[in-house]
Amino acid sequence: MSLSTAEIAKRFAPIAIDPERLALKDEISTAAREFAELLRRRVPYSRELQTAIEAVEAAVDAAHNGVDRRYVTRGERQPAPAAGHNGQPPTAAPGRS
Repeated sequence: MSLSTAEIAKRFAPIAIDPERLALKDEISTAAREFAELLRRRVPYSRELQTAIEAVEAAVDAAHNGVDRRYVTRGERQPAPAAGHNGQPPTAAPGRS
C-alpha cells in the first residue's frame, strides 16, 4: 500500500483540540476504562490480564488518533455539491416529470 503525501500529513499533523473531539475522546476513554475495570475484576491477575489491558490501551490510542486525524467537526464540514452537471440541479429525464 503506498501512502500519499496527504495521508502522511494527516498522520503527523499536530493533535486537533476542540470541544467536539475532546467529547468524543472522553466518551471512548470512559467506555474503555469501564471495560478495563471489568477485566480487572473478572480475570485473575496474570500475564493474560496484562495483555488484555494493554490491548484496550492500544485500541483507545488508535481510536483517539482516528478522532484527531479523521473526524470532521460541524464547523469544518463543507456543504454537499449540487447534483447535476456543472453544479446545475438535475433535470428530469425526457418523457418523465
